[in-house]
Amino acid sequence: MDAIRRALLSGELVPGQRVKEAPLADALGVSRPTIREAIHQLIHEGSLVQEPYKGIRVAKPSPQDLLGVAEVRVALETLAALNLAKNPHG
Repeated sequence: MDAIRRALLSGELVPGQRVKEAPLADALGVSRPTIREAIHQLIHEGSLVQEPYKGIRVAKPSPQDLLGVAEVRVALETLAALNLAKNPHG
């Protein structure tokens, strides 16, 4: 599952792209049941979506999802900058 997450985060798998079980299992060198379990977990988490008659695709983030990520990044990056300002050598 971590390998699939890395592919999602790196842009190797892009929103809307179809995810096929067999080629993914071959590429990662794992069994199809293992990939199937990982895919179902990622569907449950919202990273992948299963569409009737179309298969499984990478989820497209909504504007609200992107706003949530931006808000968290601003908070974390502000905290990191403040900590660096207090101790530039640490």
